[in-house]
Amino acid sequence: MNAGQLAKIRGCRVIGSTGSDDKVKLIKEEFGYDDGFNYNTESDFDAALSKS
Repeated sequence: MNAGQLAKIRGCRVIGSTGSDDKVKLIKEEFGYDDGFNYNTESDFDAALSKS
């Protein structure tokens, strides 16, 4: 989480991967990530990143 927050401070676009949909919501709403995906339900990581 800290690396993503530091990246946001530096002006980067941040996409996180988590193990649940609730955590995706958390990183977006509480930690300011631009987007995220659940690696347990997303089998194609390239496609998940392209959607973000």
